[in-house]
Amino acid sequence: MRPLLPLALLAALTACSGEKAQEALPTGHDEVAAMAGRAARQVMAADHTDTLALQQAIVAARAECDAYRLTGEPDCADVYQQAFIDSLRQCDPAVAREVFP
Repeated sequence: MRPLLPLALLAALTACSGEKAQEALPTGHDEVAAMAGRAARQVMAADHTDTLALQQAIVAARAECDAYRLTGEPDCADVYQQAFIDSLRQCDPAVAREVFP
């Protein structure tokens, strides 16, 4: 059984290392703001007693925002970030104060 473990790990790593097709990000400011609002709702839906789940939701939102910066769309990143903060402040001001002091 032991000799199969390295092979299983190698197979898993090989399967995970494939290039994933890059989806085009919407660049309309209304679409970007809607994405940010959905991300804020994901943060609100996360179990706030589970700090890991909450952090994962916040990191996922940050990754979406950073994708715009990496693709040369800083204005979309700014719209996303501000819409995310505004949505979070509107939905749950206490969480917003913790995330964005």
